[in-house]
Amino acid sequence: MKTRALHTLALGIGLALLAAACGGGDGAATTTAPASTTAVTTTAATTTTAPATTTTAAATTAPAVSTQYTAWIEAYGEVGECVDLAYNAARDDADYSVLPTVVDCAAPHDNEVFYVGEYPAEAGAAYPSIETFVQVVFEEICAAPFEERVGAGYGDVSVAAWAHWPLADAWEAGERTFACAFTSLDNQADDTPLYGTVRGPAFTFPDQVIAVIAEFNELDMWLYRFDTAGVPAGTNLTMDRSDLEEALQAPGWAPSGSMIVYAASVPGGETDLYLVDPADGEHDWITQTPGPEGGPEFSPDGTEVLFAAIGVEGEYDLFVLDLATAGVTSLTDSPDREASADWSPDGTRIVYRRETGGQSDIWVMNADGSDQRFFRGTDADEFDPSWSPDGTRVAYISDQTGDFEIWVAPVAGEGETRLTFDASDDQYPAWSPDSQFIVFNSDRYGYTGLFVVRADGSEVSPLLWDHPLGFAQFAPAQ
Repeated sequence: MKTRALHTLALGIGLALLAAACGGGDGAATTTAPASTTAVTTTAATTTTAPATTTTAAATTAPAVSTQYTAWIEAYGEVGECVDLAYNAARDDADYSVLPTVVDCAAPHDNEVFYVGEYPAEAGAAYPSIETFVQVVFEEICAAPFEERVGAGYGDVSVAAWAHWPLADAWEAGERTFACAFTSLDNQADDTPLYGTVRGPAFTFPDQVIAVIAEFNELDMWLYRFDTAGVPAGTNLTMDRSDLEEALQAPGWAPSGSMIVYAASVPGGETDLYLVDPADGEHDWITQTPGPEGGPEFSPDGTEVLFAAIGVEGEYDLFVLDLATAGVTSLTDSPDREASADWSPDGTRIVYRRETGGQSDIWVMNADGSDQRFFRGTDADEFDPSWSPDGTRVAYISDQTGDFEIWVAPVAGEGETRLTFDASDDQYPAWSPDSQFIVFNSDRYGYTGLFVVRADGSEVSPLLWDHPLGFAQFAPAQ
């Protein structure tokens, strides 16, 4: 974890974690963090389905209570603040210390405060047990604002909740302030941070379908169907083909929506291309070349499949498979790497990634491989271009800011627009059928899952509270 020292005051607080995770949470961590001579001893407790029984330890080097008040207000005084925690003792100890620091929410952080309030206890009340704190803070007070913020309860989402409350000496001095905050599921185990601000899905896609290469227990292709209210339900399309190992690559939809092309391999074999019928899960094996193939995309008229494979120079080139004749045509044959290609909606052009001497940029060519020309690029790397269904823009990723972000450029004219703005890696953009949204993969909530951004960059939200890993493609509009 990166330690930030914007404030030097130490804060004595009690910590509890409710591991509000789909499939359960993590137990106490065993990570050792750097020591600090200004730390205040605190007590930690963890709970999953039942409260922990650890008792509160007495402070050993606590500063004056007034110092604790000042640091508490600085670090946890405002809803929406993001806080990074520097741990000052091994977290497998019964007692450990923290130095909280308020940071920009776009930067990596441990907590984002979603509730601050007063514990419901009168002056002179005895210091509650940790079990009582957990019950009152999590279940009676913070559960409602948590659900209001993310649209689901603790056990239904892929983020966790922490609570911070005063230690006994501050309690006896009259302090009752406590705070509840978001954290990542794995934060206590391995310091996995959050990026940006946590929120629930802001967009619905009624009657739409999205194919996702997802890794839960293993890599498979999942189909998420949104009902008329925009509520998704997932179906595993490739689980019955247990001999196949799906590749973490983009699936491609036939323009009719009746077929999906994807890359997979038999154990120990090369990656080939397969077709699957989303209605019944029936599969067809359509390529059997000696080398691996990947990144398949149907042509807009449904007669061809564009894909990348090893070419004559021993590097990836782009090819087109005629589905009627099974004939394969080479579009590129340079010593550079060409991959991650997508058709223009009218089928006349192809946008793709080209890597030359370790430098990756976005290029465009005619559908027959002619007129190959530079489209967008910087001194950094650009990948994964996706042509908008309305034909006017290309989305892609660039690491020119130090991490991968989503960018959009007009097909005609100069300029580009950055759509995502935090320190996470945002990757694999794909357009909604109406060209108003872009679905992408991100690790901003401490897990790698699917998010959606408006095409003008004005709003970002999770797409699903499941967290499928990798590429996603909306079914074409019918």
